Amino acid sequence: MKKIFYAFIIILLQGGLAGARAQNPDSLAHHCNAAFSASANLLQASFHAIDSDANVLHYWYFGDTSRQGPCHCATVSHTYGAAGTYFVVHIVRDSLGRCYDSSAQVISVVSAPPCAISFYAMRDSTNGHLYNLSAYVPGPSQPMDTVSWSINGVFAGVGVNLYNQYLPSGTSTICARLTRASGCFAQQCQVINVDSAAACVISPWFSYQADSSNPDRISFVPYPNSDSLHYHWDFGDSTGSLSKEPVHLYAHAGAYFVTLKVTGYSNADSCTVQTSQVIFVNNVNPPPPPDSCSALFTYTRDLQRSNEITFSLQDTLAYDSLRWTAVYYSDTLHPIYLGGTNPVTYTFPDTGLYNINLVVYRHSCIASTSQSVRIDSTGGTNNLISAYPNPSSSESYIDLTLTGSNTVLITVFNSQGKQLLTKVVAGFDGANHIGIQTAGLPKGIYYVRIQYGNVVKQSKIQKL
Repeated sequence: MKKIFYAFIIILLQGGLAGARAQNPDSLAHHCNAAFSASANLLQASFHAIDSDANVLHYWYFGDTSRQGPCHCATVSHTYGAAGTYFVVHIVRDSLGRCYDSSAQVISVVSAPPCAISFYAMRDSTNGHLYNLSAYVPGPSQPMDTVSWSINGVFAGVGVNLYNQYLPSGTSTICARLTRASGCFAQQCQVINVDSAAACVISPWFSYQADSSNPDRISFVPYPNSDSLHYHWDFGDSTGSLSKEPVHLYAHAGAYFVTLKVTGYSNADSCTVQTSQVIFVNNVNPPPPPDSCSALFTYTRDLQRSNEITFSLQDTLAYDSLRWTAVYYSDTLHPIYLGGTNPVTYTFPDTGLYNINLVVYRHSCIASTSQSVRIDSTGGTNNLISAYPNPSSSESYIDLTLTGSNTVLITVFNSQGKQLLTKVVAGFDGANHIGIQTAGLPKGIYYVRIQYGNVVKQSKIQKL
């Protein structure tokens, strides 16, 4: 209907002005040109006429029932009330009625980008109190976008990514706020619970070696070995030390049960973990080397939770102590202490391949053995998606079920929180099988962020 109306206007003007031109064909000193250019910035549109002669009158019809003119206005601007496509008509005529022309074109305007923000917090693999924060703003970014962070109501920084943010034990509220030059803003807050026991991710161990000139003098080296940790040694002979790498002279040869306690401090919080093992000092008949006596264990999965596994030592020989640990793929720097009982049950928090190690200490020997265990699902974690195959050498996949079509954003980070890969997938209603290329990544552990709409999920991939 609008197009018919504008066409009717053009016909009337053409009919009215044609007579003037026909009556004075030789008096046309100016030839009108209604061509114009158009540009738009969100809902604001600008129009510039090619013909800027001072005697020309302009009529602008913006396609939304608004108009401007007649006026000597070669350049005009107009703000539309809503995003859409509009049919713009421009008519020019000489103020003396000597010429006229008309032109039309379609212009599209868009509303301001939506004010929306989401983020996820990833705990550091070695310090349970440190978190890396990463925000996601849907739609095209604007030059004046600002993402600011607060933790428990205190300003924490500005930027899409914020690294190594300390959270104390207990609950903390993290908020990410988006502010745009248009005046709109959005905010998302999450409550993070840092359990002091879970945050204590220290997994201590120690080695020892006798002095070649005096076998009763034993040197101890702890793991982890750091000046930021505090050490307390019990040498098993009613003596001890607070040194990081002590050297102890035993008065007598024999077997001693040595205990190391390691304490880590983070502001007002601290956690202490201990480990023990039997050492042999200058034995006349020293024990056989490790693994000269055997140890064997089996494991069973919980029928309801496949990531909950019970490990059992499979022999009846007496032992002084034993130690279960798990290594996530090749991350040997951060073994997970499973316990010192038989049997022991552990719930694995992440999918992937683990190497389970058992060391059994007996008076006559030390036995060790290991097996690989694959965790394919973590059952009770709603925002965690399993990737497969995992570990991967070239490509892993995730299965995602969507309700309706949606764009899926896949982002891959390394263990330092650095973004390495980004992939956008046009997801469809139902089951989606999405591949993640890992061939170009070095060996290691990678974190995957999956976002569609306001939903954020995570996954974890090991690259072989």
